[in-house]
Amino acid sequence: MGIPQISVVCGSCTAGGAYIPTMSDEAVIVKGNGSLFLAGPPLVKAATGETITTEELGGADIHCGVSGCTDHYVESEEEGFQVTRRIVSSLNLSRRRRREREEAVEPPLYSTSEESFASLLPPSLSHGQWPALEIIARVVDGSRFHPFKEKYGPTLHAGFARINGRLVGILASDGELTANAATKGTHFVRLCTFRDIPIVFFQNTPSDLEYLAPGGNEGLTVKSRAQMMSAVACATVPKITVVVGGGFGPSSFAMGGRALQPNFLFSWPHARQAIASPDHQLQTMRQQQGLAERDIDPALLDRLEEECANHPPSNLVTDAVILPHETRQVLSQALDICTVYRQPPLSEHRLNVLRM
Repeated sequence: MGIPQISVVCGSCTAGGAYIPTMSDEAVIVKGNGSLFLAGPPLVKAATGETITTEELGGADIHCGVSGCTDHYVESEEEGFQVTRRIVSSLNLSRRRRREREEAVEPPLYSTSEESFASLLPPSLSHGQWPALEIIARVVDGSRFHPFKEKYGPTLHAGFARINGRLVGILASDGELTANAATKGTHFVRLCTFRDIPIVFFQNTPSDLEYLAPGGNEGLTVKSRAQMMSAVACATVPKITVVVGGGFGPSSFAMGGRALQPNFLFSWPHARQAIASPDHQLQTMRQQQGLAERDIDPALLDRLEEECANHPPSNLVTDAVILPHETRQVLSQALDICTVYRQPPLSEHRLNVLRM
């Protein structure tokens, strides 16, 4: 019926009680007090002979960082209630007010000048990770970002914020889209779909072809990414993508790539988009043809670099190339435009099939 369910785990949830928070939309768990398991430490001892503590078996660290069964890690019940209030503020309950802008708009606390954004950019796309949270802090109202599953799949940042008064869900990649990160992304996209909240993607995905190496966890990674792609493809809410760095590899599809038909896809001037980065393409050529690095024509690398930069905007893969310090203004205008589209009611949502 579209009724949100939120759980705050302040104590032990055992056996059937463990299903309640794990089947909720969002679950908060208190460190040291909250626990989830089908059978507690005494039954584990009786069945297997193993001695294990409550925290090791099903505490906050396990379920927020390893299993992903809970979404918000708090140090006390008081903090848990504060987080719960923030969750309620992002439910978007009133259909009459959905996507309406708040009258009082608070600008970002961080500087949004050209120099401020320029200080965030690394020397090259391959130079370490990008400060995704600092980019978000310079775009959203009051620099307030309410994270979702912060400890689970940390290479993907998910959470709710407002941009010029409009409630949005934000997904920002900060490295390889691992199996856990993709699982988090799937959960978050479906929450935004049910709540009728637009999604903004900040995409910086590496050319992560290494996960196909023998002996890796490629099966789980591929399945999790496919689930996220399916959730994004079936989401009936507005989707706006900003490529802030590299748009490479399978992860770029799940992060609102052009193939999944976002309403708008923008890129920063230095962004690069391709199935694989130029370095990876040359690496593959060397491996397949048995060539040494000196045998590769340097002009080929220059050509690949040029195509990654120029092909997307010149072939309308990218709707516009925008300056980094104009991102907040452009996103606000795009969200205004998206409100003119009729959104189907909840019963018409195209729910995707998730293979377990």
